[in-house]
Amino acid sequence: MSEQYCSPSNLYYRRNTPILVGPVFRASIQTSKWRTMSATISLTHSRADMPIIDHNDVPEVPWRPGYRKWDVTLKEHGVSTSLSLNTAEPGTGAPLHTHEIDELIIIMEGTLEVRINGETHTVEQDHTVVIPPGAEHAFKVVGEKTARLIVVFPHMDPYSPENTTYLEGSRPASVAAPE
Repeated sequence: MSEQYCSPSNLYYRRNTPILVGPVFRASIQTSKWRTMSATISLTHSRADMPIIDHNDVPEVPWRPGYRKWDVTLKEHGVSTSLSLNTAEPGTGAPLHTHEIDELIIIMEGTLEVRINGETHTVEQDHTVVIPPGAEHAFKVVGEKTARLIVVFPHMDPYSPENTTYLEGSRPASVAAPE
């Protein structure tokens, strides 16, 4: 017989570091007619294994004039998904390009004119632009308001030459050019 449980009471502190204990497994094994052996096994994760990132402490990555970018997730966090916070002034954006991987652009504020596979769409805040691999796309901030964006890729180096091909314009200054 075994059971699994995890509850808020599984959060403990060791040397002022939060430790999540869970899920917890309890197993009982009948070793003889008269005796039952029980064991409790727990998986522990320290905060170092599950980083909580303060966006105010994330360093800015040089990108394009009028377009600012902060990479929230880094390789040292032990994840494989890239998440960045971005602000783009009116008239700025990204030139036509493709990726070998998915891209999600979440518009928190502002309005974008998005060109994807030859079609142009005006996309306002509280919308997500879902860009499948291989789609030719570009965007520009329209209107008077600076756009606030969250950009997500399922890869830690989405702008590498292996993942991104620019069809117009050039790579951002911080991205290595293909050799």
